[in-house]
Amino acid sequence: MQKPKGYDEAKAYGDYTALPAGNYVCKVMSVEETQSKAGKPMIIVNLDIAEGQFADYFTKQWRADTRDNKKWGCRVYQLVNDYQDSTKTSQGFKTFITSVEKSNKGFAVQWGDSFEACFKGKLVGAQFRREEYLDDMSASHWSTKAVGFRSVETIKNGTLDVLPDKPLNSKQAHTAVERDAKPLPANLSDFEDIISGDLPF
Repeated sequence: MQKPKGYDEAKAYGDYTALPAGNYVCKVMSVEETQSKAGKPMIIVNLDIAEGQFADYFTKQWRADTRDNKKWGCRVYQLVNDYQDSTKTSQGFKTFITSVEKSNKGFAVQWGDSFEACFKGKLVGAQFRREEYLDDMSASHWSTKAVGFRSVETIKNGTLDVLPDKPLNSKQAHTAVERDAKPLPANLSDFEDIISGDLPF
């Protein structure tokens, strides 16, 4: 075999340490106002781990990724209104805001044009669990996702249990194969396209 073009410039995959399921003190990198696929108001909360063994986990992951279309590694999608009653605020949205307020002395959410910016750099607690998915070859993999918010104090006092793994049920597995689902690798799930740079925020 002849040496392939670009071989010397190509980067090999490095060692990867998966983020364990657990309860973490996180930093809000940014909040984005957007809409769900169904057209419902939604926010996207971009997080990184703020303390401990896995501090700056997603920042390090971002900087180590040499792909042109690299994507941020921890995004939480939260509907603003109740799923069944759009005249009510969703419990998850209220929980995120109150968790940030309780975690940052003197902080109060700023409604209006400053809403997104007011969260940048603030601390919040987050619960991460492992979730199973199928790749395009129908092979099972696991990714670790942030699925709930708590105050930093609640995370630090150690009373929260680690959330159990969420495996696919047989119906979900069948549906994923039927629609030819193509999830990203386990350490790069729940991303969106980002412009290249030092950090996307």
